[in-house]
Amino acid sequence: MLRFTSLIGSVLCASNCAAQLTDFQDAVSAAVPLLWYQFNESTGDVVNHGSLGVTQNAAVNGAVGRDQPTLTGDTSMQFSAGAWLESLSDSDLTGNPDFSVEAVVWLDLGGTARQWGPFLHWGDGGVQPSGREVYFSIQRNRNNVVYGGFYNGGMRTVTPVAQDAWLHVVWTRVGGGASDEGTTIYINGMPMATTIDRATLRCIADRCADFEISCQSGAGWLQQPLLHRQAR
Repeated sequence: MLRFTSLIGSVLCASNCAAQLTDFQDAVSAAVPLLWYQFNESTGDVVNHGSLGVTQNAAVNGAVGRDQPTLTGDTSMQFSAGAWLESLSDSDLTGNPDFSVEAVVWLDLGGTARQWGPFLHWGDGGVQPSGREVYFSIQRNRNNVVYGGFYNGGMRTVTPVAQDAWLHVVWTRVGGGASDEGTTIYINGMPMATTIDRATLRCIADRCADFEISCQSGAGWLQQPLLHRQAR
């Protein structure tokens, strides 16, 4: 099942936002992502525009704010505590493959992120989750450190990232190895120095995957989450 929670805020858009948004959406469409949520629905389920299709549309749970404007001129959703989106079905994303995942985020200065609140999460580790659930997220409760890895093992950025600014955050991973192998994290197109966070583990998502996105309460805003099947 696919779950999202985030806080989305309003920003004023420059006059060229519409053209930038069209260019961005054209580029994303050409890349054929698995998941692509635009958060621009005024009612009903949130639509997956990616190749996994309508089975990954997401139902809204709790109190959310619709039609929230963003920097690029599209719209997003504002979530209160206890609100989330959940997909209509599981996906079959298992194993230890190549992939890349990205999002545009605003991390609030002084905001809090609880327990690796993910931009995107998938995998069901059951009673032994270590190495079996994927997290693209804030590192623990540090709202200026980005984490790419697995439950109990992965990599984090060494240098804190900017807050109170829009960031394009990307994690690419060449699969097949342990949790400290194959990872590159990019901020606004630049590769970041990373270090091992927590541990080095064998990693494999060995059950039907669920997805989650979560800028926890006070952490910031999120738009345009994407998941690709290859390390782009």
